[in-house]
Formats: sequence, C-alpha cells, structure tokens
Amino acid sequence: MAEKKRHHRGTAWTEESTESLISIWNEKNVEKQLDDPKVQNSVLYDSIAKILHDNGFEKTPEQCKLKLKNLRRNYRLCKDRLNRSGNSRKTCKYFKQLNEILGKQSKN
Repeated sequence: MAEKKRHHRGTAWTEESTESLISIWNEKNVEKQLDDPKVQNSVLYDSIAKILHDNGFEKTPEQCKLKLKNLRRNYRLCKDRLNRSGNSRKTCKYFKQLNEILGKQSKN
C-alpha cells in the first residue's frame, strides 16, 4: 500500500504574527516585488519567512504565500462591499493596513 504524504498544517496565524507579516509586506515593498518579473516569488517568500522567524514566528514560505493571498482576497471582498451602495460601512480586520499597501495599486 502506498504511503500517503501528510501535510503539516503548522501553527495558526495569531493577530501578532499577522500584523508582523503585514508590516513586512508594507516595509519591504513586497507587493511591488511580486509584480516584478525579475523577482523570483519563491525567494521573496523565503525572505519573508526568515524575517518572521527572526521576529519569533515560525512560518514556512508556503504559509506566508497563502496568508498573503487570503489577506488580498479578504481586502478586495471588503472593498467591493464598501463600494456597493446600501451596504454598511463595516470594514474587514486589518483593512486600514491593507489599504495602505493594496490601495496604492489602484492609484498607479
């Protein structure tokens, strides 16, 4: 019988680790680098995971990639809700920080 590969889920993202990731994302101009075809994304996620490790958070490059993807998606969904008339003004968690990073894209 073939042995199934087990995926280790790792630790959950805490508020502190998420805020640290967002800070790195903003400070290191990660979004701009992800759009740059000269930058290899895997190297960038390795770098982010190393910085998080240096800050005391054990995350893999893949976990960082998925968390950034989810934060981007949640930001866009929230922004879409805010742009529709008749919807409440409730924003998503980290909206202000994410808007500083992702809001720049729509202005360029």
